Amino acid sequence: MRFYNVHVRSVEESSACINTVLSIRNPNKFLVTVSALNFMLYADEVRKDTCIDARTVLDPVYIPAEKEVRVTYTTAVVMSNRLVGLMMLGMPKEEAIGLVVPWWKKIAAGESLFIVEGEATVKSKLGTKSVPFKLQWQQK
Repeated sequence: MRFYNVHVRSVEESSACINTVLSIRNPNKFLVTVSALNFMLYADEVRKDTCIDARTVLDPVYIPAEKEVRVTYTTAVVMSNRLVGLMMLGMPKEEAIGLVVPWWKKIAAGESLFIVEGEATVKSKLGTKSVPFKLQWQQK
C-alpha cells in the first residue's frame, strides 16, 4: 500500500474538503480482497490533536492479480474542531489560536505533511492477514 496523494477539493474560511487517495498493489498471481481498512489521517505530525480523520471502512476492495487499485476517501476538515479540542485539554484560547491558524493555513494550501496510519485486513485463497501501515505524503 502507498499514499498516492491528498487533494484539497474546496476551502472555506474555516473548513476544507480533502480527498485522500491510497494505492493498493497486489503483487500476487491471484485475487486479494481488502475486507476492512482502519486508519487515522494526521496533518504534520502524529498526535491526538492533529488527527483530521479516523475511520473504519468495511466496503471490500477487490484487487486483481498483479494489479494496483486506488481508493479515495473524502474528509471534511473543520478548523474549530482542533481549536476546541486544545482548549478542552486546558490550553488558553490565545495559545490554541496561535497553534491552529498556521496549521490550518498549511492544510488549506495543500502544503501539510499528511500521515495515514492504520491496518488493512487482507483476504485471499491463502487466508486472512492483518497488515499494519504508516504512510506519508506531501505536495512537492
